[in-house]
Amino acid sequence: MRDVVDEHIDAFVDRPTKKADLVREVTFGFPVVVIARLLGLPRADLPMFHRRAVEVISAGFELERATSASNALFEDFCPIIQDRRVRPS
Repeated sequence: MRDVVDEHIDAFVDRPTKKADLVREVTFGFPVVVIARLLGLPRADLPMFHRRAVEVISAGFELERATSASNALFEDFCPIIQDRRVRPS
């Protein structure tokens, strides 16, 4: 998934300051992008998926929000899972 890292770096490499917050601009989004690609999610769904993934991992301090996000992801993925059962890649 080197291309994912390259995409993140391309977003800031040409800045005149040559500075970036690597946690926020690379490592924070990296796992979400990799998982989304492995699942075959459209690029347009990435912001929604990222938001819900962050909400799910907030279960330790916002259980209701995490549960809601988990349920939403379940609803989002049911059609994808069903489609893959019918037409495996």
